[in-house]
Amino acid sequence: MDFNKQSLTRKLSTKNKELFYALMKNYGVRDELITQWYKQLKDRNIDEQIKSYAYRPFDNRFIIYNSGVMQRLRERIMNHFLNFNLGVILQKNTKTEFFTEVFVSQYIADKHLIGHRSFIFPLYLYPDVSKDDILGLSELGERRPNLNPELVKSLAEAYGKEPSPEEILYYIYAILYSNIYRTKYAEFLKIDFPLVPFTRDHNLFIQMVSLGQRLVDLHLLKSPELDQPIAKYQGEGNNEVEKVKYTESRHPELNSSLPHHCHPEFNVGLPHHCHPEFNSGSQEMLNQVKHDTSTLL
Repeated sequence: MDFNKQSLTRKLSTKNKELFYALMKNYGVRDELITQWYKQLKDRNIDEQIKSYAYRPFDNRFIIYNSGVMQRLRERIMNHFLNFNLGVILQKNTKTEFFTEVFVSQYIADKHLIGHRSFIFPLYLYPDVSKDDILGLSELGERRPNLNPELVKSLAEAYGKEPSPEEILYYIYAILYSNIYRTKYAEFLKIDFPLVPFTRDHNLFIQMVSLGQRLVDLHLLKSPELDQPIAKYQGEGNNEVEKVKYTESRHPELNSSLPHHCHPEFNVGLPHHCHPEFNSGSQEMLNQVKHDTSTLL
């Protein structure tokens, strides 16, 4: 796994066998695995096997999508993400006091993306997805929505028109982020997958779809709202994360609106709602940053 596709391609190059073995040993790979990987990658186009990978929320990387190299690829599900797709990611029951374990991905996703065990539900299913064609080069035919036809039929009857699969996903995503929903069904969310109620009011449905799409775009880092960031960092350096430390701001004028434990020293302009108590998942994000030293911002 790597932050950079070209870097990962170079690391896995088999053009020089001795260099490949030496590099893998340097990474602590066992000898038998090095031999296995070399056989799997030799004389194959490695670049075509490198795929985008949702490792953690807001942390997309690249992996070698080859079952001979990567273990437990969950190809039966993940092969559907070799082409355009969206997937809602959930846990079967919440491990925290409040339900927060929900995210979205357009890529192959890590088993621990949002917690101990993450389940991904693809919006579309592609036919003829086989282990023999992990590169997605074969003719896949027509995709079909991964939705209950009876649900789609009921919604079409209630609204006078059939909602698109994307609209249904956006609605579900908005509901899962609703504090009213999370509070009302808090006890149930502790024991099983969430069940989503659908409104018969088409106008309300459209409102929720709009909110859900906005959330999805933000979480996929595709939203134009992100073009003008609310925070910035300043100072000299090469933008590499060497150490994460949280201290009170050196700028007294910011302390009134910026809790010192909520921002790295170089961040300026973060509003008070970046505090973990007000932003579900931000503590997990801060914890992730601690492990991403040597990363360029």
